[in-house]
Amino acid sequence: MAYLISGKEILSPFVLTVAMYLLSTVTAALYMKKWEFSLSYFTVLIIVTGVLIFGFGEMFAKSVCDHTGTVEIWKAKIVEEEKRIEIPFIVTVLVIFIMLLFLSKTLHYIYMLSLQGGNTDGYKSMLSFARKMTLVKGYSRSKALNHILVFTQALSFIYGWQFLNNFVNKRTKIIDMISLLPIGIAFIIQAVGTVTRGFAISWLVYFFMLYVLLHAKKEKWKHISPLNIIGLGIITLSLFLLVFVLLGMVASRFNSKSIIDTIAFYIGLSIPSFDEFLKNFNDNIQMVGNETLYGIYAVLNRLGLCAADTSRHLEFVDFNGVSGNVYTSLRRYINDYGYVGMYIIQFYLGCFWGLLYYFMKKYSSILLIILFSILAHSLVMQGIDELFLSNYVSLGTLNLFIYMAISYIALIKAPQYLKGRLVHESKKAP
Repeated sequence: MAYLISGKEILSPFVLTVAMYLLSTVTAALYMKKWEFSLSYFTVLIIVTGVLIFGFGEMFAKSVCDHTGTVEIWKAKIVEEEKRIEIPFIVTVLVIFIMLLFLSKTLHYIYMLSLQGGNTDGYKSMLSFARKMTLVKGYSRSKALNHILVFTQALSFIYGWQFLNNFVNKRTKIIDMISLLPIGIAFIIQAVGTVTRGFAISWLVYFFMLYVLLHAKKEKWKHISPLNIIGLGIITLSLFLLVFVLLGMVASRFNSKSIIDTIAFYIGLSIPSFDEFLKNFNDNIQMVGNETLYGIYAVLNRLGLCAADTSRHLEFVDFNGVSGNVYTSLRRYINDYGYVGMYIIQFYLGCFWGLLYYFMKKYSSILLIILFSILAHSLVMQGIDELFLSNYVSLGTLNLFIYMAISYIALIKAPQYLKGRLVHESKKAP
């Protein structure tokens, strides 16, 4: 229904939202007997109406976009042929050297953290013990490590855009293969520095969305095959599950016998957990934004402007010996703003995503394409957890955009300017 309502837009935020809720729900249904839970009609009603309100918001945004004229400056960009994006070889070599230094620093920090957690097996058990320390109340990564993680992510996103732009527009050269090295090193830094596997979702979603949208842009947003998108999505999901399993084994999170059950746990347990939350929710709001505005309260706490006791992690709930603490995105909205507030937020989120998506298509804006690709992580995670307000409304996101702007200027614009100056000076020379 979402696919038809959106005008057969397979990449519509409404369609993606429904698809991810379906994935979580089907997984939960398959494990209903094993986890020993029953889903109430009230929970089903809240999920369905919440998703529909999101869809109404998107359709409203689409109507606004359809009735907005195209600005002349954007018209010129729409017909402009995509050019090859160059990052000088020597610049990339320098970036790789810097990122290797960052990797060394990250390994040292996480190893020392694992020692605090009781690690006596050296680097072999480093990630496992470090992960336990991150769950200790009051733990906070060092500012230096936070900036390393954000900066290397920004670099990898710029290199990813450069490589995919050249690949999609058939302007790839052999030298572009070196662009994959900074991306690979940054991935290792994220895996070690965050001591989690969730970061891999944001990475794969970014590259998946960026590739699909760049290809759609090249085709003037026509002839987008739903089957091709679905097939590529399945490949991306399979790749994530492979990375998820490998990182889990490295960190001693599970053994080979429990792989399928663990995957199902992360994908589907949010549905019965949300049902359990609704059974005990009394609509008595204790603190506005306690679970969604974590980033804002963290900044206020540092500035000494408030003493809010907030945490990104929620309480655990048990189902036949299986414990989880993710409750879909709807739980945080209901907990912080009540049922009416949840519907209002869902509508405005639908408006935001609709405006971003349809204006991106209308103007073929590479800036909006990159923004959509970055934020799409929160879009596809709605059936599992809320990330849009709790993760992206933070200084970390602001730092990411700042570092991406700096990286773009340093890697692409500055070399272009210097090259242009050299060409200009050579022409002036007698």
